[in-house]
Amino acid sequence: MEVRFHTSMKTVNVNDKNSLEIASKVILEGGLIVYPTDTLYGIGADARNKKAIKKINRIKRRETPISVIVWSVDVAGSWVLTTNEEFKIASAYIKKSSTVILPVKDKIVDSLILGNDHTLGMRMPDCDFPINLCKKLGFPITTTSVNRTNNPPLGDPKYIREQFSSEIDLIVDAGIIKNRKASTIYKLIDSKFTVIRSG
Repeated sequence: MEVRFHTSMKTVNVNDKNSLEIASKVILEGGLIVYPTDTLYGIGADARNKKAIKKINRIKRRETPISVIVWSVDVAGSWVLTTNEEFKIASAYIKKSSTVILPVKDKIVDSLILGNDHTLGMRMPDCDFPINLCKKLGFPITTTSVNRTNNPPLGDPKYIREQFSSEIDLIVDAGIIKNRKASTIYKLIDSKFTVIRSG
């Protein structure tokens, strides 16, 4: 399946044997994908690519920090600037598919998606596709809900195509994701973990 960019959104089924290859090609060429997670569909781009992140900001109609997919606790541990005890607690949240916001080293992601305090939200969803995609790529992709700011997230590929067909290059279709809540978000503040958003 050939993927073209800057035209209409392409679709590949999540169970297609070529889905990872197709999605990784889009990401590597600076495109945007929509992909399934264990909670919602997410918008994915190379988290190091400033131009791709700006595309997401235009879609979302806002500029705020964006979380990323992390594909293992060990990888997360190599990114962060925390004490061993702080990361031990954080890793427990990460293993439960929650989002954890922690201070990170330079050059892990583009600065556009970091918090003002040089923090990054990380999530390891209980869903094979984004985990396997990041393993294949070897770097994080963004994870943010598919919607305009202040509108509800979309869980039906049909409506995602209708609203975003000219702005997103590929949707990895896993069917309708029904009424699932977003992940709980924890942030490390003054050596304590605070719930920023309940899932």
